[in-house]
Amino acid sequence: LLVAQGSWTFMASSYLAAVKEQMPARLAADRAPLRMSAALAALSASLALADTLTLDAAKNPPASKSSGTRNCVNCPDIIVIHLESVYDPQMEEAYAHLPPLAQLIETDMNVWNTSMRVHTWGGNSVVTEFELLCSVNHELFGWGGLQPHINVAPHVRGCFGTDLKQLGYDNQVLYSLNGSFSGVRAAFERYGFDKFSDFTQLNLPKRWSELRDRLIYNKLIEKMQVARESPRTFFVSTNWNHGPHGLEKASSQYEGPYDPQKADSKPLSDFVNRLNDSVTALQELFNFVEGLDYPVVVLAYGDHHPAFPKNYSDQSRDAFNDPDYVTPLMLFRNFTGKQLEPQQMITVEEAMYYLVEFSGLPSLEYLKLIRSIQARCGDDQRSCDETYRSRLRSLHLELEAP
Repeated sequence: LLVAQGSWTFMASSYLAAVKEQMPARLAADRAPLRMSAALAALSASLALADTLTLDAAKNPPASKSSGTRNCVNCPDIIVIHLESVYDPQMEEAYAHLPPLAQLIETDMNVWNTSMRVHTWGGNSVVTEFELLCSVNHELFGWGGLQPHINVAPHVRGCFGTDLKQLGYDNQVLYSLNGSFSGVRAAFERYGFDKFSDFTQLNLPKRWSELRDRLIYNKLIEKMQVARESPRTFFVSTNWNHGPHGLEKASSQYEGPYDPQKADSKPLSDFVNRLNDSVTALQELFNFVEGLDYPVVVLAYGDHHPAFPKNYSDQSRDAFNDPDYVTPLMLFRNFTGKQLEPQQMITVEEAMYYLVEFSGLPSLEYLKLIRSIQARCGDDQRSCDETYRSRLRSLHLELEAP
């Protein structure tokens, strides 16, 4: 009772009201005091989350997540690449004349790309990880959703990784941070990824400023060179473009599609210089994938924008209501398959639906259900009424009705 009273007092305090008023959508940016405030608020809110989810389970029957197919031996390997703090420079006035990022990556693989709406800015990558893998918006879980790996994952019985396991997939994570960070190791296990290797286990540099993308891709290639007994999924987290940007003169200049000299700010120049190196690393990875004698699909996505001001082109401002929350989603495969219809933009919650379609995997009905509900809410899960919110929250729950 005392804990509950303390939680209520904190949530109702003028301090927390001021925090919410200052930056309600950006509490997780690279600002330590706001991060601490957001963490405290999330902890307080999480005390009530279990009760909310239990009520959701009582109102909604368990969702069937089985694809009806097992041991999909001909299914492709799947690589999901988390591109830390990456957005498309084409959105900037300085690089508006260039094609989208996906078209600047030299490869012979089949490509499908679009813009993706994310729900965090400047930091808190865990939000995008959760929304990508579970296809549900973090805000549906209240303030506890700001740290979904810690507050939501313990109640989850499985997300996309679990679906793949039912098809016979072996799921692995190669993570660029410590596995204890924000509860990520335990959370990914709840999402269906049983094998987790962080930067220490992979013998990678601890400092993000030294962890170039190619270093973790080399570890991925080593794992892919092991004889394939079943289809595999690799979630690969990068950290090379982590902020801050432009504070120091770049020690190295990297060749690539972007000319840092054309940037109109030091942070942007630093960002595209590092992105050049990321593009080259992706091309090297794709050269390896193209030579394999089994099918592989790669999904690469930007998790959020880096925390520096942008000078968006008029074209970007016309195309997107809030460009600060638009990142690239790119799909590549080394085989011929279903052609997807072009999309100007999707949401991060829809990413796994398009991955399934592009990969030729057996259809997952709950992903169609999520898209159907989202469409009824104006393509924004946050706009759903409580009935639909409850339904979406309940899709992955381990809790059962009392």
